[in-house]
Amino acid sequence: MAYESKDGTGALFKNERKEHERQPDYRGNAMVNGRAVDVAGWIRTGQSGKTYLSLKFSEPREQEERKPAPAPKDKPDADFPF
Repeated sequence: MAYESKDGTGALFKNERKEHERQPDYRGNAMVNGRAVDVAGWIRTGQSGKTYLSLKFSEPREQEERKPAPAPKDKPDADFPF
């Protein structure tokens, strides 16, 4: 059984695959007003020198099935007469 967040709660996890500075330091999801949302977080330093976590909430990304790319066609199919 998959874990489901209760309304008004969520979880963030360290982004172990961060490759660029613009990518979030943390990623996760939350339930807000009965809707699932993706959450991204960046560690920032304010003008006063205090460290804080900046968050962005967005619509969940669709999990795309990875399909193999079609093989290039070097020759016309024998099934087609033209």
